Amino acid sequence: MKTVYLVRHGESTENDRSSPIYQGERALLTKLGESQARLIAERAARLPIDVIVTSPYRRAIQTADVVSESTGLAVEVSPLFGEHRTPTSFNGREWGDALLASFRAWRRTAYMIGEQYEDGENFEIIRDRAVDALQFLRERPEENIFVVTHGFFCRVVVGLVLLQDGFLPDDLDKLEHTLITRNTGITVIRLGADDPSKSADEWHMLTWNDHAHLG
Repeated sequence: MKTVYLVRHGESTENDRSSPIYQGERALLTKLGESQARLIAERAARLPIDVIVTSPYRRAIQTADVVSESTGLAVEVSPLFGEHRTPTSFNGREWGDALLASFRAWRRTAYMIGEQYEDGENFEIIRDRAVDALQFLRERPEENIFVVTHGFFCRVVVGLVLLQDGFLPDDLDKLEHTLITRNTGITVIRLGADDPSKSADEWHMLTWNDHAHLG
């Protein structure tokens, strides 16, 4: 069996909108986010993890680095685990009505087939990336993998685990509006199962966004 701990990064300046400029991949952890990273690092030190993999976004790398210090494990960066990618035209723009309107127009493409806003990811692109991410995890030699990723992308991965080839835009829309994610919450998926009635070659979901370490 293979166990994967999917962890949302600590709170960033994109989460609390403390920056007047859209920062995208460059957003950093807030003071609260740094505290959350330390708490998840303490918890990770008690987990049987063999490797740390992180999204290339700055806030994810910061979180992973704190976990690395606590566990003594090296960090590997993989673009497969980045967040739902926004159009490059958003970078450096000031938050306001115009950017919010563009942001909503792009986000709607996550719940539609065949629509894409500029070069941002739509449903098919992010779903296919999540398929590749699960295959990447499947092929890793380690049995216990700690992945620092993002809230929306984590929902896409869980959608694939739960619904497999039947995962559709409407399903992602429902997951987005019903699955709440706290920063540094842990979602656990497993390849294989103790129960002999379940397939040993399929992913199973054990836990969604457990954040008990935050008190």
